[in-house]
Amino acid sequence: MNQRTRFTKQLLKTSLLDMLREKSIHKISVRELCQNAGVNRSTFYKYYETPYDLMSELCSEVYEDVVEFFPPTNSIAKGLEKLLCYYNKNLAISRLLLNNSFDSTLQQRLFDTIYQNARTAYQKDMTDTRFDYVFRYCHAGARAIILHWLNKEERESPAEMALLLEKLFSHCFDVKQPFLLQNVIAQSTSTPPHCEFLRQATPVGATCEEKTAKP
Repeated sequence: MNQRTRFTKQLLKTSLLDMLREKSIHKISVRELCQNAGVNRSTFYKYYETPYDLMSELCSEVYEDVVEFFPPTNSIAKGLEKLLCYYNKNLAISRLLLNNSFDSTLQQRLFDTIYQNARTAYQKDMTDTRFDYVFRYCHAGARAIILHWLNKEERESPAEMALLLEKLFSHCFDVKQPFLLQNVIAQSTSTPPHCEFLRQATPVGATCEEKTAKP
């Protein structure tokens, strides 16, 4: 790709990102996209057929940038810190892509990449079924935390957030803690009234057979 082509594509991508702040990708026409970018429509059609193609290329570039952070070289925290540094440095596009479902393919590719690397780091003695459930739980929580962090104007450092996320992941994947909520409540000095039933319902670590067994 020569410098002129790269410059033109960057103009179009910047224009698309600007317009996505105001409207959905479904409502963006080639005409207004090119007008906003100062590029002729014939030039647009030289590289793309629709705004969706431009969006797809943009998402693929983001994916290639992000995926290099997995697996981390030294620790999960270091890998997460690099990822969060990327999001923080590229705040505008990160907010747009993570807050909206412009391209489900991007989200799925990221999910699959992180899933495979998490298996290496955390699965250990877990069955595939248990790991799958726990990972989906952790992934949803981590994504919500990262979104909340990104959308704040005054944010903690990427290093602080990476350490927090690593601790949450490690705690969730600890096979020695099968009933995490009950363990937390059992260790607390005082139990809120609406949680008292959890302390009484099942002994910490009890199996399904023990819970259903009749005296």
